[in-house]
Amino acid sequence: MNCTPKIIFAGSPTFALPTLRLLCESELRPSLVITMPDSKKGRGKKLSPTPVKLLAQQLKIEVITTDNINNLLPMLQELKPDIIITVAYGGYLQAKIRKLPKYGCINLHPSLLPAYRGANPIKYPLLNGDKLTGYTIFKIIAKMDAGAIYYQQETKIEDTDDFASLQEKLAIDGAKGVVHTVHQILSDNTCTKEQDHALATYTHKTKKEDTYLSWHSTAQHISNFVRAYSPSPGAITLLDGQQIKIIACQVTSQKSTSTPGTVEQIHKNEGFTVSTQTCDILVTTVQPAGKKQMDAYAFTLGKANLLGAKLTDPL
Repeated sequence: MNCTPKIIFAGSPTFALPTLRLLCESELRPSLVITMPDSKKGRGKKLSPTPVKLLAQQLKIEVITTDNINNLLPMLQELKPDIIITVAYGGYLQAKIRKLPKYGCINLHPSLLPAYRGANPIKYPLLNGDKLTGYTIFKIIAKMDAGAIYYQQETKIEDTDDFASLQEKLAIDGAKGVVHTVHQILSDNTCTKEQDHALATYTHKTKKEDTYLSWHSTAQHISNFVRAYSPSPGAITLLDGQQIKIIACQVTSQKSTSTPGTVEQIHKNEGFTVSTQTCDILVTTVQPAGKKQMDAYAFTLGKANLLGAKLTDPL
């Protein structure tokens, strides 16, 4: 396109921030940002804006909050956007919105579609112990995450990655992919590839019971589980009937000989080991109920009877 494109950006959480920033730095500055309404957070239930709203205000971009973008149809018709870009907006775009922009609507999804469609595409590769994930930029259609693919890129999952670090990598890499794709689309120099729907896998939103840790699993599964829920909401176990979250741990080479969940050893300045179905796990970071995250060894100093104690499953 010779003239400046009219771009609308819809996003809400931290994951969407790198894309909004890079669009502005790449001469693809959106003329409007749409995000979810302010929500109550914290003990005081104070209304807090989404991270995207805060950034849009800092960048001096007009921002509208709504939990139903479809209600904005008359205004969007007046704007006549060339393209709508969504990144974790959190709402469904009806056909009347999808058909409005000249170049349609595209979405950044943090998985290699058709794998891991749905609400938790970053968490599931960690849970499953995958070594590779990635991001996909695709055309939005009526069916969730099923549109034709414009662009995909793989991202390696390191053994040290948890949800937070993997999300950050995918957000930064995905932002570059969005800018690349938008340039290609606006120059009419792109093609799409249909997804193989027979290969689709699905994810769901996290419920509290999903975070309950079972020590009767293999050490590797427990490590994957902890990484998938770290740093928040954390993998939940029970100690003396009280909830404690395991935030970080490592698989050791020590074969477990006690009942799974038994605290085997305390390692100075490192943490404590717990038996599993296979090998002991070294717990390095925890979060006791009602407290902040802390070093696991520091936690042991306040627990005189921890050695030999049993961590039990919440269910």
